[in-house]
Amino acid sequence: MYSTILVPVDTSYADPGWLRKTLGVAYDLAKKSAGTLHLVTVIPDNLLKGYYPDIYSEEVANEVKARLQTIVKDIIPHDATVQLHVRTGGSAPKFYEWRAK
Repeated sequence: MYSTILVPVDTSYADPGWLRKTLGVAYDLAKKSAGTLHLVTVIPDNLLKGYYPDIYSEEVANEVKARLQTIVKDIIPHDATVQLHVRTGGSAPKFYEWRAK
């Protein structure tokens, strides 16, 4: 069925309740087809360039990846194959870029 399931995740929400249902459906699809979940977060360029000096860009990306890891640990069953991706730029172009791969 599906070998790759791309799930865009906004890590800025304090309550991931809405995410539980989304990831549950994605997990079910991945499990039925032995696929891989790819959780993707895009950090907007204007956030990094407008508010943080360049030296903090990597730190912000690491913080966002840590949030993704927490989401995986708290929500997704341990038997799932999951890859985490943190990108910078505009979200729409990044997701189109992923879709093309």
